Amino acid sequence: MKKQLSFSSLLIIFIVLLTVSLQAQQFEVITSNYIFETPNSLTFDVSIKNTGASNVTYSHGTVAWTYDIAFLNGGEAAFSLVPGFSDFPTGAHPPSALITSPNILRTSSNMPGANGVIQPGENLRLYRFRFQSSASSFSSDFFNLIWKNDVTPYTRIYSWNPISGLPEEISALQYSIEQLILDENFDYGAVSDTSLVTITSNWIRHSGSMGPAYSSSSLNYASYASSGIGGSATFTFGSSGNNDGDIHQVLPAEINTDNNVYAAFLVNLTAARATSDYFFHVGPSSIGTTFRGRVFARSNGEGWSFGLSKSSETRVDNNTVLNFDQTYLVVLKYTYSTATTSDDVVTLYV
Repeated sequence: MKKQLSFSSLLIIFIVLLTVSLQAQQFEVITSNYIFETPNSLTFDVSIKNTGASNVTYSHGTVAWTYDIAFLNGGEAAFSLVPGFSDFPTGAHPPSALITSPNILRTSSNMPGANGVIQPGENLRLYRFRFQSSASSFSSDFFNLIWKNDVTPYTRIYSWNPISGLPEEISALQYSIEQLILDENFDYGAVSDTSLVTITSNWIRHSGSMGPAYSSSSLNYASYASSGIGGSATFTFGSSGNNDGDIHQVLPAEINTDNNVYAAFLVNLTAARATSDYFFHVGPSSIGTTFRGRVFARSNGEGWSFGLSKSSETRVDNNTVLNFDQTYLVVLKYTYSTATTSDDVVTLYV
């Protein structure tokens, strides 16, 4: 039987988590839903999540970020509100969006008061914002936005105390930035050459001399945004030809400590070997052989099972038996804990 694996629709999501642990967390402020409307204009949402165990009444606040001005590609920046996109009452909406030279974006504060209740675990969109460059295009498709949580102006969020009739600052906020930084659907059309490294410059070889191959046929998974789009990558376990080497893409931004990185992909196996073979990994830049998170597959009874390892640590095998010829959605999570990798955590969701 041909031992072939296909995976397609690769998505990598960059989520920055910066935590100040002064007291029990109550609010998390999040930027998400980045949309490039045109080559030089994008929008993103800001939401507030109640991470506590009881209802909290939002009062007022201001949010602020820094960004890399190289993203403007030599142009001038414009920052504005996008009306009509908020889950809060009008009194909670920021009155204006401002730019403080050279690289600070922020809002002015709304008036204090009872401006909407956020239930435990609820995540409500505060507002949508638009960022533009006067240049014809941004320098890349990654907006290096970073929460500003110290030195004025910085992000400050207040709840409303209905008993005292006064606002109370949330002194321990959690900050998240959720942005897609790589979307690979293997959308290269019908080509005569099936080598990924020759049909596109997106993929770079770092070991071996051949494989994986490109197929114009995609994988499908219900309710997955990239299902059925583009093609796929295929290779054969244990083959000295088609599976003779590794390829990679370089992410468009440096990922620092205190971050969570999520990589999602679809996978379909027709067969696997009893010896575990890895077929997906993430690593540092420049990439070598110290793979931070590595995903394996092995035959198990009538089906197959996953394995997972971090760097040179011993592989951990899962005994859940999965079906051949069935497409699965897989998410690899890598958690940076400190400046060293010894206590980082790698997790696999299927």
